[in-house]
Amino acid sequence: MKTQTSTIFLAVFVAITALTSIVVLLANINYFGPDVMQSEFARWGIVAVLAGIVSTTVLAFRWIVIPAPAMMVVFDLKSYTISRASPFECLYEVNDNRGNTVDQGRVRVVRDITSGSWRCFIPISPKMQYENVTTMKLNDDKGKKLVTVTDYILQHTLEV
Repeated sequence: MKTQTSTIFLAVFVAITALTSIVVLLANINYFGPDVMQSEFARWGIVAVLAGIVSTTVLAFRWIVIPAPAMMVVFDLKSYTISRASPFECLYEVNDNRGNTVDQGRVRVVRDITSGSWRCFIPISPKMQYENVTTMKLNDDKGKKLVTVTDYILQHTLEV
């Protein structure tokens, strides 16, 4: 799952690259006059545009094509009522030692047909640390809260 910040950053970078490309093209076709066409801006602008296009392509490939690493979290729901329910979503929030949010999101929870446990994959953000605390809220398909779990998920497999 890609963050909204990454998408906004990529969109702004693409817009700046496109604007720079248009200005350099206009400078090289004598739109701003012969002085600008003969200037260093017109010559080095082409290099800047090519660098921007290559950077945009690399960033887009990295953020869109290459998936983020994820960690599987296994829930062994011991309550009879909860184990018979059909939770379908898990809201998670990762906090540092000071309580600041490091990462948050929503993931789908599915039942493992071999063990009967529930499992989900939580993306591992580069900002996550070993000592971060993760709070997960499991909800059923009607939005009813089933259970809230707070644990150090990067330290072991979680059982609820």
